[in-house]
Amino acid sequence: RMRQLGVQFRLMKRAARALRRREVARSTRSWKAVVAGKLAAEERVAAALRSFSPEGRAQRAALNTLKQWQEQRSHLRGAAASVVAYRLRRPWNSWAEEHAARSRARRALGQLQPEGRAKRRALNSWVEQAAECRRAQAALRSLQPHARAQRRALNTWLLFCIGRAEANQRLGFAAR
Repeated sequence: RMRQLGVQFRLMKRAARALRRREVARSTRSWKAVVAGKLAAEERVAAALRSFSPEGRAQRAALNTLKQWQEQRSHLRGAAASVVAYRLRRPWNSWAEEHAARSRARRALGQLQPEGRAKRRALNSWVEQAAECRRAQAALRSLQPHARAQRRALNTWLLFCIGRAEANQRLGFAAR
């Protein structure tokens, strides 16, 4: 029991010390973050400078050559696979084209049958209802207070413009 109280006392003492030193801890964390950012920036600058040295240019040229070599090798590998797989791919392509043509014909025939026509009518009806619903929602939104205020402001502005045009016309100014 005494040991447990001693542990709790040490924990409370540590918490109280942390509360007293929280500003110092916050500023220390902030300083560490700034220093880490500056070190990272310095490392990036040093890496850029190293790439401008003769060794860095040679390394960059070697990496670019390696990349080009790998791209060429990848293209050659793809071409070789294409040549090898040509005998397998040709029947597959003809089957896929035939299947696509049959699917298109089946869909066209399905649309000509009564069930297909009924589905198409139902879909068209649904599209019309959805459009009508969107129009109703827009009309409902125009009845809301902020939309009424906008409409009132627009109407006031239009009346003002019409009044200015009529006044200019009476005074003999040409409308521009």
